[in-house]
Amino acid sequence: MIMKKYAPTARVHIETYKSEYRSDFIRLNREWIETFFRIEDSDIETFSHVDKIVEQGGQIFLAVTDHGEVAGCCALKHHSENESYELAQMAVSPLYQGHHIGHQLGMAVMEYARRHGIRRIYLEGNTRLKASIALFRSLGFREIPLQNNAYERCDILMCWEDEQQNRTDNKHSAIVMGGTSGIGYEVALILAKRGWRVGVAGRREDILKKMMAETDGIVAYEVIDVNKPQAVDGLHTLIGKMGGMDLYFHSSGIGYQNVALDADKELSTIETNCLGMARLVGEAFRYLEQHPETDGQIAVISSIARTKGLGAAPAYSASKRFTSHYLECLCQLTSIRNIRNIHITDIRPGFVRTPLLQGSPFPMQLDARRVAESIVDGLEKRKPVITINWLYHLLVFFWQMIPRAIWIRMKIR
Repeated sequence: MIMKKYAPTARVHIETYKSEYRSDFIRLNREWIETFFRIEDSDIETFSHVDKIVEQGGQIFLAVTDHGEVAGCCALKHHSENESYELAQMAVSPLYQGHHIGHQLGMAVMEYARRHGIRRIYLEGNTRLKASIALFRSLGFREIPLQNNAYERCDILMCWEDEQQNRTDNKHSAIVMGGTSGIGYEVALILAKRGWRVGVAGRREDILKKMMAETDGIVAYEVIDVNKPQAVDGLHTLIGKMGGMDLYFHSSGIGYQNVALDADKELSTIETNCLGMARLVGEAFRYLEQHPETDGQIAVISSIARTKGLGAAPAYSASKRFTSHYLECLCQLTSIRNIRNIHITDIRPGFVRTPLLQGSPFPMQLDARRVAESIVDGLEKRKPVITINWLYHLLVFFWQMIPRAIWIRMKIR
């Protein structure tokens, strides 16, 4: 942004975008870019589709003088692929610099963000433009690690967070996938009770609506079927409603005792517990990686069934082994890629009294509410593995000691 101090005395007011301002927006941006840098492909794309900024959920702000001249502008872009917002294309005419127009535009963006529940805004800049960097710092932007910059001219990435709102609620945000029954349902209620802002997702909208209506702290919901490719879009929609995500908790799963090896039961179990899990957990990982300022956590229900193959429930047992190994792979991936803001938790409960096990003969079935309390305790301590409870700790210990040749001859049902 040009900050040369030569300007006539002028008052401005801030307006939002109208198509009649398109040429002014392009003119002002071309002017400052060509003064210091060069027009890039990303700039040409923006200039060719200015109206799309607003159509895609963003906004454009214009500083207009009392005489109707556009003295400055900026854009708040919405990136739906990762539910983020970017402050971009801020420019002030050389004729009107020195009147804090950039600051007025920035304050208008902050006010707009608060009114629309936007909690975080990014911008890319260049450290050569010291006055503009100073302006952004004065608005509350702070530097974060630069990654995947859209413009060649940019060498700094900055982020603004709505600290005013953060001070008001001072709460972390959690998304519970599979929150309409069983462990997921109980965990969502407990997180809300402990002061988290919770978004719930699942297939049954009636239950989701009821949870939100009856529980303080459950602030958003989204109908999501983990087996549908559109589930990824649903996750980003829910993140957008929440204004971010600190914890992703995955509890969507099915299972059957299937001694008859019914094909439909086996394949549906694998589809939900393996493909559906990897689809959503992988997307949560990518989201947190793209938001390095968030100290995030991903927690997934596996099971003690991951310990040894259970012939009475082949697909279920194998899917839990897959889940546990997938989480271990993601842990190692954070080391390989030097990702420091993602923490992985593998949750391994014993047999829990939920609709999933209704009518089953499994012994030592645990109360879902108590299991959920133990899970949340472990999550808040950032434990990498949570096994519930101490009896199952012992059981798993002895299971692991049984040689395979003996184990496969045991008739466990």
